[in-house]
Amino acid sequence: MLNKFEIEKIQSKWGDVIVKVGKQNSIENKLNFLKPKLKQLYDFDYGIQFKPTKASNNQFRNNFDGALSYFLGYKYLEYDFILRNSKELNDSIVKPENINFSYPKLLEKYSEDKGFALSGWDKVTFENDSLKIMNNIAVAMGNYFFEIIHSSTPLKVKAEYTFIYRISDDGIIKIILQHSSFPFNTN
Repeated sequence: MLNKFEIEKIQSKWGDVIVKVGKQNSIENKLNFLKPKLKQLYDFDYGIQFKPTKASNNQFRNNFDGALSYFLGYKYLEYDFILRNSKELNDSIVKPENINFSYPKLLEKYSEDKGFALSGWDKVTFENDSLKIMNNIAVAMGNYFFEIIHSSTPLKVKAEYTFIYRISDDGIIKIILQHSSFPFNTN
């Protein structure tokens, strides 16, 4: 059974991942760090629903590639695509027979992604307004704050969230729904 402490723990873990991925020093390190973390945090096997904060053209990211593109940017998705779909690299040229040609449409779909997790965040804080727990499902709603502290121009960004968590088939608490948006602006 889920409890408040476990939900706060996974929220903290999610925030730590967002901070740490931006601190990685190379494309490979960012990908190698984030890909397994996404699979630990989100229940892609069950199926997810993900509406990220800074997505407008194709705002729903209901699969692994969509989530990866949002957090790292579509250029990283393109690089990952080349690594995953080429059986061998020959002088840095990918052989056409090794490429899944349906993938470029996916890259085009997420071309607005600049990499939310690459913004240089130093801290992510969750403030749950409400938390409802029903056996193996938990729903959390509130505000989270993304902060850049170590800069000459500190920044604190507020966004609203709804997360739904479930205990996955392997017994781990994972996200199955994430909706995030900026607060309504009356101007």
